[in-house]
Amino acid sequence: MIRGERLQLVARAGHDVINRLHMISCPTFVAAGKFDGIAPPVNSEAIIERISDATLSVYEGGHMFLAQDPTAIREIRPFLSTGVRPGGR
Repeated sequence: MIRGERLQLVARAGHDVINRLHMISCPTFVAAGKFDGIAPPVNSEAIIERISDATLSVYEGGHMFLAQDPTAIREIRPFLSTGVRPGGR
């Protein structure tokens, strides 16, 4: 394992903000890959349950769903530029 990968795994092992997610008050768009084995959709579901104004979109593909499902970038880009989530929210 290369040094960067090892350091990332160490950082991720101790990183847990789930008890602070309720403090997010802005509109939030969570995107996930349907077959992501690194950040599975169940994790994204747990995130949106704890943020009062959150929306989840699950895309075809895995951890690299942005490259695998062209719908993802078409929905994420407008959110980043306007704050409007898929479905007009």
